[in-house]
Amino acid sequence: MIDMYSKDVLITGSNGFIGNNLMKYNKNFNFYCLTKENIDKNFVLFNNENIQIESLKDKEFVLLHLATFFSKKNNENNLVKSGNIEYGKKVIEKTCNLNINKIIFTNSMYKFYKEAQIKKLEYTKSKNLLNEYFQKFCRDSGIHYEEILLDNTYGKNDKRKKVLPEIVSAVLNNKGNPVKNKNANINLMHVEDVISRLKIALSENTSDKSAFISDKSVNINSIFLFLDSKIKKNNLVNLEYTENNYDNKSFRIDQKGINLNSLENGLESLLKL
Repeated sequence: MIDMYSKDVLITGSNGFIGNNLMKYNKNFNFYCLTKENIDKNFVLFNNENIQIESLKDKEFVLLHLATFFSKKNNENNLVKSGNIEYGKKVIEKTCNLNINKIIFTNSMYKFYKEAQIKKLEYTKSKNLLNEYFQKFCRDSGIHYEEILLDNTYGKNDKRKKVLPEIVSAVLNNKGNPVKNKNANINLMHVEDVISRLKIALSENTSDKSAFISDKSVNINSIFLFLDSKIKKNNLVNLEYTENNYDNKSFRIDQKGINLNSLENGLESLLKL
């Protein structure tokens, strides 16, 4: 059941790629931003003003936890643990006296990758440990919990150090192909579609666990060739799609009936500055 009234949302990661895009859609949501800077001072940021967390006890919230710390470097494992597990626990510690009726957590599909080195990353482990913590907290508190599994997301103005922004930059600046592993595939979901999925989760008073990913993956090298042919306006190179190749299928894909952006159109839009 979807409630159409304006909802109050406690959000972490509002300055990130997904969070920043979501904040633009505030017609039906009042976003109270928890940041690492203000949470220790017991503040949330609302309409560019700091508000004491304790003053919000008369409101009913959904907590959306988007904040994450990503790194594959072994010498940053402690930062990953702190940025994911400890920060997530601190968010609960600081807000547990508020009236929260649902927590939404965006987890990573990394735990379903076939590559052992991906599964063993501190990032993968920390996200899963935080998921277990949220699950227990919600179960003990009798509130709804929704875990949304995401893989790679993309869209305009993506400043993250990821392969797709690197490819787009190379194409726009007439540089060589930056793709090292020509056989690698990637599952991509446009950020606009992710926002549509999050808006549904924020509006539904239900518990759920599902993956919001594309039905197929695409060869990364074909992305470069496709975009390069678009820029040079020569013979168009088609994207090469392949079946998703996760380690197991112990997850459920649910696209919630969203009319997804086509990958061709989504990628081409990245070339329009």
